[in-house]
Amino acid sequence: MVNDVRPILAADTIIVLDGVILGKPVDRKDSLDMLNALSGRDHQVYTAVALVQSTEQILISLNLVGFRQLTPEDCESYCDSGEASDKAGGYGIQGLAACFVTKLVGSYSSVVGLPLHDTAKMLSQSDITTTTL
Repeated sequence: MVNDVRPILAADTIIVLDGVILGKPVDRKDSLDMLNALSGRDHQVYTAVALVQSTEQILISLNLVGFRQLTPEDCESYCDSGEASDKAGGYGIQGLAACFVTKLVGSYSSVVGLPLHDTAKMLSQSDITTTTL
């Protein structure tokens, strides 16, 4: 057997509102509570990326997202779509919730879940190209 050590890349995202971490909602009520809390407010989106090869590297991307004021119907309809159930903060910027966003300071791809520019730079600095993955 050939000892072919391959790099491992992992990422995860959290939402922070007023110092409180909003993870993935546990149920519909939790989703609605999160959307109502984010309504008309700015919040932080942190995405951490870890690269493990012969060493470990970690980067954290911080972004600011603002939401418009949401109506109860907005929140109910979004929860009905099913998108809220597996997303940090109860929303995905890459889906229907894009219409809630009034402000994005930082990296769109990071808010989606993988800061592409920073990740590519980290891979490049580790001499990893797409042909070696």
